[in-house]
Amino acid sequence: MKKLLILLLLTSSVFASNNQDKLNNIETLNNFVFASCNKRTNTQELWTDINRDTPELFIWGGDIIYGDKKPYQHDLVKKYSLLNQVEGYKQLKTQTPIIGVWDDHDYGVNNGDHTNPKKYFAKKALLDFLEEPLLSPRWEHSGVYTSYTFGTGEKKVKFILLDNRFNLSKKGGILGGKQRAWFEQELSNSDAKIHFIVTGMPFLPSSMVWTEEWSDYPSSKAYMLETLNKYKPSGVIFLTGDKHFGAISQKENLIEIMSSGMTHGPSKIFYPLLRKRFHNPYFQLNYAFINIDWDATPLQVTAQIKGRENKVAIERVLKLNGIYFQ
Repeated sequence: MKKLLILLLLTSSVFASNNQDKLNNIETLNNFVFASCNKRTNTQELWTDINRDTPELFIWGGDIIYGDKKPYQHDLVKKYSLLNQVEGYKQLKTQTPIIGVWDDHDYGVNNGDHTNPKKYFAKKALLDFLEEPLLSPRWEHSGVYTSYTFGTGEKKVKFILLDNRFNLSKKGGILGGKQRAWFEQELSNSDAKIHFIVTGMPFLPSSMVWTEEWSDYPSSKAYMLETLNKYKPSGVIFLTGDKHFGAISQKENLIEIMSSGMTHGPSKIFYPLLRKRFHNPYFQLNYAFINIDWDATPLQVTAQIKGRENKVAIERVLKLNGIYFQ
C-alpha cells in the first residue's frame, strides 16, 4: 500500500511537471483561449475548434465540471477523470499548457459558499486535475487563488485567478482577508502591461434575480474598484463565465470578456431580457480567443467570442491608452 501511494505521488508529480514545463516555456504570450461551463454529459464539440486555433495557453474560468449534478453526483474525481478521457481535451493537453480556477459546480455546491463541508476535498480534486505541482504555494492558500506572469519588459502579462467560493459569505464578502491581502500584493508588485483578472462570477453586470454577480456583494465590488483605483494596474481586463452565453462589456475604463457555455446555453425564454442587459450577447456554444499584438502602437488586444467551426460571433479590438483599454 505504501509503495502504491509513493507511485501515485510520483506519477502525479510527473504529470504536473509536464504542464509546468509548458508554462515555463512561454517566453512571450501572444494568444490564449478562455472558456467555462463544460458539462461532460453534453456533446464536447468545441475542442476541435479550440485545437484548430493552436492557443499558446488555455484557461478554465470555472464550472469545468458539474460535480453537484447527476450522474456521479458529488463524485468530483470521477467527473474530472471523464473529462480527461475526451479526445479533444487529451489532444489539447499534449500541446497546450492549462491553468484555471473553479466556480460553484466544481466546488461541489450550486451557489456554494464558505460553509461547504467538503471544500478541502473539492480543492484537492481541482488542483489534481489541473496538475498543480506538489510544491506549489497554491496548496497552502485558503482557496485556489493564484497568479501567473508571462513575458518580460514591455511584453509582460499577468493573470490573477481569484477564488470566489472558498471564503464567500454575506458578512465577509467574496474574497476573505487572506486573499484580499494577497491580491493587493499581486497588484502592488506588478509591472505587467496587461492584467487579466479571472473570476467565475461576472463583475460588471448589475444583480439579476436568478444568478450570482459581484453586484450581489456590494462591499466586495466596492473593494475591488477601490483597490484597482489605489494601485492603478495597467490594462485591466476581467475574464468571467457562469452565465452560459458570451458577451464583451465595458463600463468606464473596465472591460469584461464573458465566455460561458462550452456545452450548453441559456433558455430561450431569457433571450429578450439578456439582450437588454448585455450588448450583443451570443447564446450558442462558445469560447473566447484573445490575441495580443505587442508590436502595435498603442498595444492592442483583439478579443473574440467564437462558436462552432471557429465562427467569430463577437469581436472587439481594445487599444491601451495610458493604463486603460478603450
